[in-house]
Amino acid sequence: MTSPLSEDDKAVIDAQIKKLLEAKGIIDRAKQAGLDVSAEEEQVNALDTQLKGIRSAFFPTGAAPTKTTG
Repeated sequence: MTSPLSEDDKAVIDAQIKKLLEAKGIIDRAKQAGLDVSAEEEQVNALDTQLKGIRSAFFPTGAAPTKTTG
């Protein structure tokens, strides 16, 4: 069975996870400044969990699944 996701899809997922890590850093700085960013933090955490779940389900070894014949 072939995967519905490609290596390009994995690259997009990985790039978005990296952007969320950057967002977490900004959120931490905003919290230190006394800003209420709890809604943003919740959203970033939810997206991070979803993307990591997709990545682990479709790319369990870190690489794109190979196509099988038959």
